[in-house]
Amino acid sequence: MFARIRGKDASGERLVLEAAGLEARVLQHEIDHLDGVLILDRTSRDQRKGAMRALREGETFSPEPEEEVGDVEDEALDAAES
Repeated sequence: MFARIRGKDASGERLVLEAAGLEARVLQHEIDHLDGVLILDRTSRDQRKGAMRALREGETFSPEPEEEVGDVEDEALDAAES
C-alpha cells in the first residue's frame, strides 16, 4: 500500500507526505475518520459480519488475513523460478 497526502501545515504552508506499508495504512485510516468512513466500510462482507457478531456477543474477532494482489503475484513468480 502507498499513500501520498497533500495538505497544509498549521502555518498554512503546503506539504506533501508519502508513506508505504503500515504507515500508509495508518494515514488512510485517519483520513477515513475525517471523511466519516468506518474501518468496517472497507472490510469484506464476511469479515464485517464476523466483527459485528463478535461485538454483539462481547467477544473478540480476528479475521483470517486476506491475500493482497501483490502477494499472489509474488507466489506465482516464486513458483515459476523454482
